[in-house]
Amino acid sequence: MPQASSRPGLLHGAPSLASVYLTADRGVVLTGEDLSIGPPETDWGFLIGELGEIGLFESFPIAHHCRALSTIIDTHTAGLDRRSIMAFAQHRSVLHVLDYADTFVATADDLTDELFTLLRSIQWDGILP
Repeated sequence: MPQASSRPGLLHGAPSLASVYLTADRGVVLTGEDLSIGPPETDWGFLIGELGEIGLFESFPIAHHCRALSTIIDTHTAGLDRRSIMAFAQHRSVLHVLDYADTFVATADDLTDELFTLLRSIQWDGILP
């Protein structure tokens, strides 16, 4: 698991676009059993990892928005360990691949083009010792 150098803080634990809802006045982020204490790089990495995954797939209607959000996030992570953020982002991608494979893959024929695209995008040297 990647290590971060920042002071621990309150973590959402599993931030994703699925837990964000917009109202007429503001955005709301739902939080559940993953709430914890830890380095802020964890949440930022998981969020950037999700945006990066969605941004890979041109067929997703929000792909171009996710690519734009990834660059905006850079301004909000000043002072944090960028290497740890990116390692956590890669970690998130690996977890998604493993979850998908565990749930849907019985044979290699069940692997989708999107899954192969995601596997090729992972920078393994960023998450493996």
